[in-house]
Amino acid sequence: MIMKRFFIIAAAVLLLCGCTKNEEQPSETTEVTTESVTVTFAETEPSETTAPVAEQTEITTVLKDNQLEFKGKKINVLMEFTGAEPLHYYPNAINQQYYSSTDYILHGRFTVTNTYRQSFDFIPQKILIRGSRYNSRWDMKPITESGTGLVASDKYYSLEPEESVTFDIDFIGPKDCIEYANEIVYAYEVIFTYNNVNYEELNNVDIAKGFHMTNRTAIKKAVSSALDISNDVPLPFKLTPEEGEYLVNTDKNSYCFSVEKAGNYIKVHLRLACLTGEPEIFKPNEFVLVQMENGLECGREHPLYFAFDPALCESTPTLYYKSGENGFTEDIYGYPFELYIRPDGTAEYSFYYSVSEGEEFGKFVYAGTNDSFEKEIELFRG
Repeated sequence: MIMKRFFIIAAAVLLLCGCTKNEEQPSETTEVTTESVTVTFAETEPSETTAPVAEQTEITTVLKDNQLEFKGKKINVLMEFTGAEPLHYYPNAINQQYYSSTDYILHGRFTVTNTYRQSFDFIPQKILIRGSRYNSRWDMKPITESGTGLVASDKYYSLEPEESVTFDIDFIGPKDCIEYANEIVYAYEVIFTYNNVNYEELNNVDIAKGFHMTNRTAIKKAVSSALDISNDVPLPFKLTPEEGEYLVNTDKNSYCFSVEKAGNYIKVHLRLACLTGEPEIFKPNEFVLVQMENGLECGREHPLYFAFDPALCESTPTLYYKSGENGFTEDIYGYPFELYIRPDGTAEYSFYYSVSEGEEFGKFVYAGTNDSFEKEIELFRG
């Protein structure tokens, strides 16, 4: 009897355990299913504000030939070199005592990101580009002078954690350094500072986190690509004369000019386009009007005054009349020793010739060392 009761109790206990398991299983199954549905829903219906991982990877890893990227624990630097050309395209910079007329300008755009947990100051003047070939070594440093027509690196940027700044920067140095660049370094101190840069102040700001790149192959490829970019710019086309203009084309340049009376002067307004891609330099005193008498040349008149963009000469000569004074419609300057062209290969100059009443002129001539032409004009009387 006792044994029979034991078996009955044991069976009841087993039955109760079985019921408990059967009741809990649906709950676990439902929870897993719910989680599975939730995960599946998140994968198939991403939030609109969440950027796809693939796009982020592409943006940060795909670089153009003219780009470099430094990634460090404290700083990231994206460098892009956007062009390079001779310093002759920037004559206001040629007269700086620290530069050479044979130097080249390298244009760049840098994006600096603070990946450090503390803020710091970044100083563009500390960026140096170095190059070498065999036993020769060269440096390119940032332009720091203002008023040269180039970007002056004359300030610093304060960056908070995760903050970025993008700035343009123009380097100056030998062309060889662009062709054979092999190192980019953020110097410990500001060492190349002239004119308007306070190096004592810059060397006492919060120390910026530095970077140093030495991958010769990658650096040479990116920096020298700037030369290719500039060489790919289309050369100027031959000019088309406007109403009242004369046209002259040589192997090197295309010229359009007009001749008119301006008070007591004859004004020749000249437009030109260089067809070779080289930075031409013109001596303004070599543009002359030829005086004629009975169809024969009897004298030559050199310009007395000039009008031009001051950016097209090394130093601005004496300003004799401002626009609106003495009947002039443009600023009138004294003799500039040389006139240059813009980076796009074009330029415009005005020449004013002092002539006597009754004098007749029948030719306009340029007798320069870089180019020359003679163009007959309708007889013009002073």
